[in-house]
Amino acid sequence: MNLIIPFGRRYLRQRYSMDDSTIEMLENQVLPSLCNRVSMDNRVASVEIIGEIDNQNLENISSKISLIHSNTEHLKSAEEVISNYYSCTKNKSNLSVFQNPLFPFVNIDKISFAHSLVLNESVVNVIGGFSSRLGITDDNVIKYSDHGIFTVLRRDVFLNSKQKLVPPLDVIGLSALEVINLRSKEDLELYNLIVNSGLR
Repeated sequence: MNLIIPFGRRYLRQRYSMDDSTIEMLENQVLPSLCNRVSMDNRVASVEIIGEIDNQNLENISSKISLIHSNTEHLKSAEEVISNYYSCTKNKSNLSVFQNPLFPFVNIDKISFAHSLVLNESVVNVIGGFSSRLGITDDNVIKYSDHGIFTVLRRDVFLNSKQKLVPPLDVIGLSALEVINLRSKEDLELYNLIVNSGLR
């Protein structure tokens, strides 16, 4: 599967009011660790990091990793991020897996399972969520779920609809560790505790 990791320095400043030191930590510590973990999995064929990336050493982690430099300042929504990726990439695979680097502990097994659901055409989209859908309707998943953890989607469906989530869809429930995110400075401190403890 093809894994896409968006990383926008300007977007992080605007959306989460992150300072330069926080963004540097994300780019030079969190992102390389995530890339190393996912690229070692033989189910991952390629890892594309798209956005404003200063750390050129990321490509040295694995031959699977490539950097796509793109200005993210104007991007306001997930749909714009996805459209921007499709306009920049040379990869023409119809299935795309977008992973948010601010959720660095998501289990690759769950991403692979989500990918298989879309590949087998059981559903059109799958997202990682705080819990599985448990009978929740597609409309309510779209309205109320956090769509920002990971998403598996079909390129052709997205380009036709311009929507990130199109029914039929599914939600893969994630563990408490997997939904730890780095959207605030306090979360970054928790990240260090988890990594230093050997849990990840």
